[in-house]
Amino acid sequence: MARARSVLFAAIVTLSGCAGGPDPEPPLPPPDLPAAACGMPGYDLLPALGEPISFDRIDAFDLPASELDIMVSLSGFASLTPVPHGVQLFRFRYTTQDRGEAIEATGMIGLPKPEAGAPDEPWPAALALHGFAGASDPCAPSESSLIGPMQIALLAANGFVTIAPDFIGMNGRGGASTAPHAPLLGEQVAIGAWDAMRAGRSLLAGELGLRLQGEPRDDLVIWGASQGGHAAFSVGARGEPDDVPLRLDAGAGAGQGGAAVQLDVQARRGAGALPDPG
Repeated sequence: MARARSVLFAAIVTLSGCAGGPDPEPPLPPPDLPAAACGMPGYDLLPALGEPISFDRIDAFDLPASELDIMVSLSGFASLTPVPHGVQLFRFRYTTQDRGEAIEATGMIGLPKPEAGAPDEPWPAALALHGFAGASDPCAPSESSLIGPMQIALLAANGFVTIAPDFIGMNGRGGASTAPHAPLLGEQVAIGAWDAMRAGRSLLAGELGLRLQGEPRDDLVIWGASQGGHAAFSVGARGEPDDVPLRLDAGAGAGQGGAAVQLDVQARRGAGALPDPG
């Protein structure tokens, strides 16, 4: 599958196909990454999982734009306001795997909540990968009452249908994790992220789709801050699976969370890479 990618580091944008100079070389296919290394026993990965198990609404983040502006301002980030849309946030649980063993993981889904009705164009889609928050279930961003959901709310309020996995080993709802969290293992985060995307898209094709005004686009922005920046490139390195109906258009890695969200959105709109959902 051909892949056109651009990489965004905070406010520094490099878009493929820029004017001038010879045509760029076609992108290389993703590498055939090994399943084990450094002397560990080999294992076989399971076929793709990513089935949704359950979901529930995060009541504190079912907000019109005006109320989200107040929450963001009181949290010390008034420069990120005003936001163009309200938001609806949900937690969900889904199937995935770790080193060939079937497990369950959790995450969040953020939906824009426009006050003027559904837009004419589909919403852009984002896969949001969080920064380092810990290494156990109580540290899961979806378990947080403010910081974890707030980042996803800002993306959704800026017009992105956002799927945000808690990394494997950090379950935020339901039963405890049965696999350890491995912060620097690209395989674990990439497989968990693509399974989260499968599960999230399945939910959006069902009951959650009834709560979204409009449709999500079939291209994808991957955004990550701190540990999530490393995770974003790990997800991109594995390439988008053939069974996920999305085209990977851009990846983003950043070191400063809240400000990078706004810079990401503004830079992409300014470069014409994303429509202005307002």
